[in-house]
Amino acid sequence: DTPVGSAVVVIYSIIATAGASYYVFRVLTATDGHMLTAFIPVVSAITLLMIYFAVAYDLEYHMVPGSFTGDHFGNDIVTELFTFVYFSVTTFATASMGDFSPISNASRILVTLEVLFFVYIFTMGIVFFADS
Repeated sequence: DTPVGSAVVVIYSIIATAGASYYVFRVLTATDGHMLTAFIPVVSAITLLMIYFAVAYDLEYHMVPGSFTGDHFGNDIVTELFTFVYFSVTTFATASMGDFSPISNASRILVTLEVLFFVYIFTMGIVFFADS
C-alpha cells in the first residue's frame, strides 16, 4: 500500500527531474558547447536536484518506514539528511555502496529517476562536448 504522500513525492520528482533536464538542455544549447560558460549553471542544476532527491528520500523514509534498508540513518534530522545526501550522491554517480537500498515501489521509482537523470546528463555531456 503506497500512501498518497508517496505518490505526490514521485509525481513532483518526475516534474523536478524533467524541469532540470530541460534547463540543462537549454543551457547547453545556449552556450553552444562552450564548457566554461555552461559549467556553473549545469553543476548548480545537478547539485540542486541531488539535494532535492535527498529530501525526497527522507520524506519517503518518514512516510513509509520500511522504504529503505539500512540501520544507520541517524537519530536527528541533520544526520538523517546527511545520510540521504550521501545516498543521493552515490546513486547519482551509480556507485551505490550497498549500505542503503530502496525497498518500497515509490523509493525504487525515485532511485530510478535519479539514475536516469545521470544517464541524461552523461549523454548530454558527450553530445555537446565531444567536439570541443
